[in-house]
Amino acid sequence: MAQEWLDTNYPLATRENITDLNIREQNLTGTLILTDFVNLEKLGSLGNNLTNLVLDNCQKLKEICCIGDNLTNLNFLESLNSKNLTILKISYTELTGDLSIISNFINLEGLWLDNSSISGSLFPLQHCKKLGLLDINNTKIDSGLEYLPKSVKEISCNGTKFEEKLRNYPETMTYVGNFRNYQDWREVHPELIANAQRIIKLENALSNLPDLSNLNLALINCHAQNLTIQQGLEVFILETEEIIRKPAKELNELRKENQEYYQTQIEIPPKS
Repeated sequence: MAQEWLDTNYPLATRENITDLNIREQNLTGTLILTDFVNLEKLGSLGNNLTNLVLDNCQKLKEICCIGDNLTNLNFLESLNSKNLTILKISYTELTGDLSIISNFINLEGLWLDNSSISGSLFPLQHCKKLGLLDINNTKIDSGLEYLPKSVKEISCNGTKFEEKLRNYPETMTYVGNFRNYQDWREVHPELIANAQRIIKLENALSNLPDLSNLNLALINCHAQNLTIQQGLEVFILETEEIIRKPAKELNELRKENQEYYQTQIEIPPKS
């Protein structure tokens, strides 16, 4: 249905000249394939029932706005140039899953995922250093406020676990939708922010654990030290455990400390 409408209204020969495609209330269903729109910069869909987008070759896309479609995941983002996308608005959809795929879009400035079943933590957004506005109203996202980049100024989170946490913070007037001042929240919770930064460093360190090349080196060294292979393995295991144990323990403690914030109903009031 969607593709038939596209073929009728946008002949193949015209597609490479289109930079802005706005499809409003055409009741389109199914998958919309836009691979021939190689110069497309803005895509909008309002009042349709699209279930999937195919955006291969749309490397110039800067803005995507889909409101009211039946999109169930964000996999269509995988083929995009992650450095070009600045606005992503996927609202009132059937989205599920988490935010992992969005971590690649480092130049995002505005992100709307409201009124969907997307879940998990805001942790993946730590890489979006230019993000200024975030709308997660009525989603299942339930943790990770402290991981948002300091560039975030406004967040709308009604109908989430964050609602009570931000209720008393000033409402901004830049956008409609009960956006709260995230910067004020950061100022009140320096410990959470510091913990988050430390957690990120620890996770990066633990991701570079000794690998098989280190094991091979240990086995070579055991010959030089007149150790049996079993003795060499025992030394390697002990050294590896010592490297891992301390940061892993600290990491778990910091995570637990931050998680306790979301479990308590008491919120530190902002400065008057």
